[in-house]
Amino acid sequence: MSLYGNPEGMVGYNELSPYVQSLLSGASIDAGIYIDRSYFILTQYNDRVTVNLNTFNPATDELLVFKNGLFMTLGYEYQFNNTDKTISPLNGETWDGSETKPIIFDFIGLEKTTGGGGDSGGGFDFVKIKIKESEWIQENDMYYKIVTHNLDSTSLILSAVNSDTKKSLQEIYTIIDENTLKLYNDSKINLSLTIIDVDSVKPGGASSSKTLNVSNFTFDNELNMYKATVNHNLDGEDLLIGAIDSSTKNSVHIAYDVVDSNSIILYNTDSITLKLSILSIK
Repeated sequence: MSLYGNPEGMVGYNELSPYVQSLLSGASIDAGIYIDRSYFILTQYNDRVTVNLNTFNPATDELLVFKNGLFMTLGYEYQFNNTDKTISPLNGETWDGSETKPIIFDFIGLEKTTGGGGDSGGGFDFVKIKIKESEWIQENDMYYKIVTHNLDSTSLILSAVNSDTKKSLQEIYTIIDENTLKLYNDSKINLSLTIIDVDSVKPGGASSSKTLNVSNFTFDNELNMYKATVNHNLDGEDLLIGAIDSSTKNSVHIAYDVVDSNSIILYNTDSITLKLSILSIK
């Protein structure tokens, strides 16, 4: 049995055991790190084991190794080969696993993803999370996944892409708290999710942002829907927008027109109070 009941795939920091959390307490766990985990069962003599983490990059990421549930120290109990992503005992020794007494290795990769907004150097925090098809849980006619992002914010913009078809999706979600959301989909898919914390945008950078409460919707008889003008004053027309219903914390897919570099018009079928998060990419 591995260190975890569900040993593979992307997990949040809060899903780790208290023991593993204590090991990570000095590892700067924040919005810039997400966690990949896997395991390997050794049932024979061997002088090396492959670290089978799909997205682990030895040049930039950190690796934690456990042998039969016990933390191993790099340089004292094992060595790591950057070229073939393997670990091996020191001094030419072997690990003596067998069918009756297997050795179980658990691997945790700390993958650092926070940056300056990609090539733009925009200066905001984001996380990238990969959700496997097997991780969705059925609820009535929908499927859901609890996502822990650790961004300490409810001012979020989500971008979702089907990992297999590479097509973008409009995901439905509910904000649970500042570090957790409940993601919904009508089917179980492999999903690549990017979550941006709008409140983290650094002043003076290449990007700017604003979070607003919008409640000034008025009914337009010609359009047969509600609309509201929002003055964001971000001096930009290349915008990313996220919206949630202020009462229910459910995501709202809002349509909008750009009026000019400082204002937009929102359109919605209902008159509700929105928490609107706007990111202007310069």
